[in-house]
Amino acid sequence: MRQHWKQRGKTTQADGQTLLIERFSPGERWLHTTLIVCFMLLSLTGVAWMTIETEFGKLLALPFAGAEGTVWIHRLFGLLLLGIFSAHIIYLIRSAVIGKPGFLRGPDSLVWSWNDFKAIHQHMAWLFGRREHPVFDRWSWWQKFDYWAVWWGLVIVGTTGLVMFDSVLTTSVLPGWMMNVARWIHKVEAILAMAHIFVVHFFIESYRPSAFPLNAHIFHGAAELQALEQEHPAWIERMQNEGNLQQRVITQPPRAVQIAFFGFGLSMVALGLLLLLGMLLFAVELSF
Repeated sequence: MRQHWKQRGKTTQADGQTLLIERFSPGERWLHTTLIVCFMLLSLTGVAWMTIETEFGKLLALPFAGAEGTVWIHRLFGLLLLGIFSAHIIYLIRSAVIGKPGFLRGPDSLVWSWNDFKAIHQHMAWLFGRREHPVFDRWSWWQKFDYWAVWWGLVIVGTTGLVMFDSVLTTSVLPGWMMNVARWIHKVEAILAMAHIFVVHFFIESYRPSAFPLNAHIFHGAAELQALEQEHPAWIERMQNEGNLQQRVITQPPRAVQIAFFGFGLSMVALGLLLLLGMLLFAVELSF
């Protein structure tokens, strides 16, 4: 049986169905989905508040009962996102304590290593036809970048958001001008985060030819073995050598589930592009 999984290119089962590998665990999918919901609602309410003096902003604020409701929804989901972030940190600490340090080191780790910097150099050289394409294990260098971008983004917008949460409390401890500084840092970092997610992240994960129009792996967790052999060959080869590949084979999600995830993912992509386009079109009407 082990030899069966070592046959490179054996990507279908005996019944002709495509072999699917569990790319993301249920916990990872839950975390990413809640992150999407929180981020999109924060983006929606944040853009609505930033552009509230325009017709675009007023339209975005309608579902939240206007400007005041928009601000409170923004604060609520901001606190929820910080709570999820804290739970993730606790999970990582617990994993390290009980002897599962895979997050900190090893091929399954999302922590940057010297090999990732070498992969970036090789990837850039490949773009100009000077080197072979780098071979990736479970995570590519840009996937690690996206993961850590969430960390520093949450630290910046979370800290400044808490400063602005209660102006009376903040100004009783800090000088009033700190509110203005926090507001500008919060706004700039939020715009950068939205631009990165709605353009760079969406393009890399869904707009590239091999994934267009949507990469739904993060929702249902299943990825075709053939695709993984092309994009993460070192990971597949490592699992084959360790005899763990068979354990990751999963069944095709129900058709209704696939359609639901596909619709959800595309709607998030469409909403993100709409918000980005709206900010660009109505930026000239803003007074700040």
